[in-house]
Amino acid sequence: QLICRRLGLVHAGQVAVLDGDGRLVYRGSLDEDYEAGQAEPLEEALAAVTAGRPVPVPERPREYGCAFSIPASCLTLETPDASSV
Repeated sequence: QLICRRLGLVHAGQVAVLDGDGRLVYRGSLDEDYEAGQAEPLEEALAAVTAGRPVPVPERPREYGCAFSIPASCLTLETPDASSV
């Protein structure tokens, strides 16, 4: 959940692609309704990253699917004290 939040993924069905240096190079939907013969945005992004090219369209905002709900207890990276368990 923290990773999704950090990458700006807020709905089920969204995906992020990171390059070899860990930089976010694509954020968008996992699947889109594209006309026959057109490449899917995620497919284009993965092909570009693996070929060492810039991603043609780095952001494809499309909000569908269930929104992620992140409990407040998950918003910290602190490890709970063993004595409190």
